[in-house]
Amino acid sequence: MTLLYISFLFIQDIMEHNFNIESGLQFLSRIKVRPTLKDIDKKLFPNGLLNNETVEISGNSSSGKTILMTQLIAKCILLDHYDDKIIGGLGVNVVFINTDHHFMIVRLRNLLVEMSKKNEDITDDNKLMIDNIVKQSMCNLTILSCYSNLQYAVVMQTLNDILLRDDKIGLVAIDSIAAYYWQDRENGGDWMMNRYIQNVLKSFQKHTFASKVPLIYTKLINDESINSTDKSTITCVKESLSGKINYRIKLIRSDERNEFTCTVQSSENIVGINYTIGDNGIMWSSMKRKRDSSNAE
Repeated sequence: MTLLYISFLFIQDIMEHNFNIESGLQFLSRIKVRPTLKDIDKKLFPNGLLNNETVEISGNSSSGKTILMTQLIAKCILLDHYDDKIIGGLGVNVVFINTDHHFMIVRLRNLLVEMSKKNEDITDDNKLMIDNIVKQSMCNLTILSCYSNLQYAVVMQTLNDILLRDDKIGLVAIDSIAAYYWQDRENGGDWMMNRYIQNVLKSFQKHTFASKVPLIYTKLINDESINSTDKSTITCVKESLSGKINYRIKLIRSDERNEFTCTVQSSENIVGINYTIGDNGIMWSSMKRKRDSSNAE
């Protein structure tokens, strides 16, 4: 009777203090060193993308959100070395959650080929070598395709197990995070888009934070709201916090001026970059002046 009473008090104490109970597998995953994304894109992330950081890629239609996502994935999964040759990729595993189905595997392959040929020793004559590099790089990618809000919810729940069982995963990418907003809304979900996105984001961050893996997601911006000052957007912060982001990459395509502009916002500043979209993906050009982001929200 005394032992039962002591056990009851112990459980009550755990519940009152919100202790985090984890399995041995979760503990091992938490203390393991994950791959780093230091050189994922020097223009966007001069200091690299750190573990636990969250990136939002937003933009209007045809601004290149999925192309940029594909480009970042290609850089991650591309081999760092092949035999004695430096390929230049990061060689890390990526989990890609495909909800909008704008992602094209052919474009990913082409990007891997072009990135491989940046080594002067690898030319079009080395077709067998290039094929092997691409095949081995593609093995680093896991694609989870969702075709309904139910499948999306299942992926949210199973992501934790996927991350726990593969400590070589260095990135989780979602294109796009609000794909099933209308389905969930019809079933009694949040009516406010930004609140819905924030709740979904928290669900994914629960797993990415626990496994120390960066998260990147895309979000569509309507043309009417491009220049609006929406105070309900998710806040950029320096530390990794649930429901917050560390970077907001905003891609804008202007039909009137026939140009593409990008702003990279962090908790400290906002940097503007012009870009073009070609066969080799997004190419960054001139950078605009930096400004303090304290009044950016």
